[in-house]
Amino acid sequence: MSPSGRFLYVEKRKTENDAGYFWNLQTGEKYPYTIPDGRSYFLTDDLLFLRVDYGKGVEGGEYILDRQTGTQYPIKHLDTYEMNTEVLIEKLLASSSVFLIDEFWLIAIAENFQSFPEMNFFTNPDVFTNEIYKTAEEFLQDKNITYTQIPYLAFDIDEVKSPDGNFIARGDGIYLAETNQKIIESYNGLETYTPYSGKNFSVYGWAYDGSGVIYSKPFGLCLFEYEFLFMDGSECVVNVHPPVLKLKVPQEYLNANN
Repeated sequence: MSPSGRFLYVEKRKTENDAGYFWNLQTGEKYPYTIPDGRSYFLTDDLLFLRVDYGKGVEGGEYILDRQTGTQYPIKHLDTYEMNTEVLIEKLLASSSVFLIDEFWLIAIAENFQSFPEMNFFTNPDVFTNEIYKTAEEFLQDKNITYTQIPYLAFDIDEVKSPDGNFIARGDGIYLAETNQKIIESYNGLETYTPYSGKNFSVYGWAYDGSGVIYSKPFGLCLFEYEFLFMDGSECVVNVHPPVLKLKVPQEYLNANN
């Protein structure tokens, strides 16, 4: 889901081929585009960072995807372990945008990144951690480098506030921010709790207008599973791809805040 909540990337998993599209939640329009296998992260509404797997005739590697044109631009990996820290700081300050994907990847993009590919790079932020800086965030903040934090896993979010700050979305439902009162239950997709599938769908983020929350189950729904004897855990026998759901805020609560 894009940072503003306006765009959602959806993929229909099939036996032979996958078909994906970008869904504009504001207009309802859908733009066909299938992201290659690997990991993908929305940096802005229009730019994504891709880590593409090799295989199926696809050349793997790292790219910046321009959602508007569908063009993928290779982005180089910068070996910062052999680089002077001051030089690295200069490069980051010269970048138009800096993104930190948790503590895993640091991405720097030039203002006109299509025309100046040599200015774009990504690196492992572990190089910044030492006795002085326990995290990459501490380093960036100390050096006055403006950055945007991106979750490593889009679904690895405990809770997120609505755009207007009046509501909080959690795995088990939507709450009033002021009183912490739950106003609507989430949907778990199965009638009973199962160890493999878990109880709740995961929060992906708020829709752009604060009218509801996008939920899904990243690892699917398990229809049949068995638990290991004398051990914790279970294994799924039949797993199905999950739906993408929008849990709406009840209209009376939206009206009360207008």
